[in-house]
Amino acid sequence: MALVEMKMEGRVAVITINRPEKRNALSPDAIFEIEKAAQWVRGQAEARVVVITGAGDKAFSAGIDLGSNSPLMEHMQETSPALAIKKIYEEVRKLQRSYRALEDLSQPVIAAVNGFCFGAGMELALACDIRVASDKAEFSIPEVQVGVIPDIGGSHRLAHLVGMGKAKELILTGRKIGAQEAYRIGLVEEIHPHDKLMEGAMKMAGEIADNAPIAVELAKKTMNRWMHRGFDQDLEEECLLTTICLTSEDAKEGFMSRAMRKKPEFKGR
Repeated sequence: MALVEMKMEGRVAVITINRPEKRNALSPDAIFEIEKAAQWVRGQAEARVVVITGAGDKAFSAGIDLGSNSPLMEHMQETSPALAIKKIYEEVRKLQRSYRALEDLSQPVIAAVNGFCFGAGMELALACDIRVASDKAEFSIPEVQVGVIPDIGGSHRLAHLVGMGKAKELILTGRKIGAQEAYRIGLVEEIHPHDKLMEGAMKMAGEIADNAPIAVELAKKTMNRWMHRGFDQDLEEECLLTTICLTSEDAKEGFMSRAMRKKPEFKGR
């Protein structure tokens, strides 16, 4: 079974994260498949818009999957601190490149958020141009609750989208918000009844696809250039800082506690 499915519906390329049994949690392999999906879109001459969503009716993506096969979890257990830092840094940079591949498509990308949108899943939605949400959608960027920081561009993108104060509130508390609150703060552009979400996303995609493709591409490009001045430096800093976090005792405590479903006891080291 493909971790990420791709298909064309008229002039719209539809990408679906296909791990419904895991609430579409993003394993590193699934994140790299998103990069391959972006490459696939580039080969579809008729594609004018992209819609990305999650399989099933529970989740867009519940976040990164840090199961037993996760390279990040393996690197955290590395006995050599220098080697751990090197491996974690390289792994996070690969994750960042996958999201940039989607963001850098010439076609506008719409995230159809059909449920839980947490952590790396929310960072994926933030990498899209437009977000439409089910009225049952929930959003959270809870990395600090396990001892790390948003590291796939989330801090930069969220601050641009909702403002610095609200971004700090969401990132530093890790709290969940519903679709109506997400709409109020500008995190999502539209809300639809749960069973009408894809219909709403495809309607917006059709409106965009009806416009002049060169003008749409250049409009997206100029807005992204304005928004992302200094973004490469920000990504580099996110990667360095998350590497420090992932080699800390607090991160190990956070991930272990999450797996054991208990409250972590952070010690600041």
